[in-house]
Amino acid sequence: MTGSCKGPIDNIFINNIFVDCSSGILISDLSDQLPVFQILSNLKIPNPKMISYKKRKVTKENINKLRNAIQNINWEYLGNSVNDVDDAYSNFQETFLSLYNTCIPEKNYSKKDYKTSNKPWITKGFIKSTRIKLNKLYKRILNNGNEELKARYRYYRNQLNKLKNILKKKYYERQFEITNGNIKQT
Repeated sequence: MTGSCKGPIDNIFINNIFVDCSSGILISDLSDQLPVFQILSNLKIPNPKMISYKKRKVTKENINKLRNAIQNINWEYLGNSVNDVDDAYSNFQETFLSLYNTCIPEKNYSKKDYKTSNKPWITKGFIKSTRIKLNKLYKRILNNGNEELKARYRYYRNQLNKLKNILKKKYYERQFEITNGNIKQT
């Protein structure tokens, strides 16, 4: 920090004008720059465990349902019922989205479910092993810091990583066996 500086270099930007906030500069000799801070008083942060995600389960069965529903619609009626192209398209879009939402509905997933749905090779037993053993060991290390505990933790973590890689490899081997000879699915 030099005596010739007139203002702060760092800025704080926020995209919510309804949040009550105050900011300032801390006078400290921790570094050559003065730290900038901001306090948000009425900001509601959602509980990460309560956040849910929406995802559609697109399966062959659901696609066939959608295909059959589309074939059963009288599309000529939609186009002939209005004179304006924009209105005809709006009718088409509304009808199609209604069928799509009916045949391939969205499903709510918790954060945990969403993470595991993207990694289908992760089994319930693997998750249980990770939660129980690995997390307990890690907490004990944080409280104790014992070298023997650290060695056990590293050993168990490495074993779980090896198992995870084996599960992933076997999962993809099975997927390739299932789709063997079908170039579109591989």
